[in-house]
Amino acid sequence: MVLTMMLTMTIASCDDANDNDYTPGTPTPENCMTVYFNAGNTAEGVFEEGTPVAQEITLTRKVTDADAEVPIVCRNADSVIKVPSSVTFKAGEATAVLTITAEGMEPSKVYSYDIEVGEAFADPYAEVSGSSRFMGTMLIATWETVVKNATMKWSNLSVTHEWTTDIEKLGNLDRYRVKNFAGSGLDLEFTPYGESSYGKAYQQMKLGRNVEEYDDGTARGYLFYDAEAGKYPVWSTGNVEVKELCLMTHYGSSDYCYISFKDRFANFGVYYATYNDDQYDYYNYITIVWKEENEKR
Repeated sequence: MVLTMMLTMTIASCDDANDNDYTPGTPTPENCMTVYFNAGNTAEGVFEEGTPVAQEITLTRKVTDADAEVPIVCRNADSVIKVPSSVTFKAGEATAVLTITAEGMEPSKVYSYDIEVGEAFADPYAEVSGSSRFMGTMLIATWETVVKNATMKWSNLSVTHEWTTDIEKLGNLDRYRVKNFAGSGLDLEFTPYGESSYGKAYQQMKLGRNVEEYDDGTARGYLFYDAEAGKYPVWSTGNVEVKELCLMTHYGSSDYCYISFKDRFANFGVYYATYNDDQYDYYNYITIVWKEENEKR
């Protein structure tokens, strides 16, 4: 009799349906497309002052056999942010892009939003590389000078050329640009990262605007490129015109684009440069040096 009562109590205690704290999970909707925000999306949207504010967010779905207009629910967003009410998938396509815009943003002020996929199109139990909910921020950042009148040098075709340049920083981000790079009239953006093989005080540089990626299997880097004009820039250095400039970030295991704000020195390795008179040269450097008094605080 005692044993029977103990077994009954044990079974009852393991019955979730009789547990007052148990809440059944939300069932997966029938014929669910399993739409979600891709994990590769960037949550922090940063825009330069004076440029359109438009953050593109990629959504992915598992069921792709038909066109679909998927509702997007805005759980919360600052008033200047405009979130579309839906995103459209075309038949046979697994991805679609949602573009969030904003107007009237104040520089250096962070705005936020919180959105999710409509409940009938999201499967909370599916194993996906992402989530049915996405939270992000938007910020307009301004460029501010951090180094004024630094000395930039480049020795090409055995002649040394010298310019003065400024280094600017984008808001509070670890993102910089060199003004009038090598006398070209174009600015070169870079982001410091990781330790350089040149020394512990130095960081490698990932180059940004006005470059195209380059990789010939031996050297990796960037071709200098005028993004606005859509062509390779041509400019004069001394008595010759530069037609193509390849900046070398890595050769083998060593890196050749690095910077130290502590040592006040930056180096851009030149893999090769070609000129308008069919001359060319290889393996030289564009350097930037400055002193403490050049730093803006």
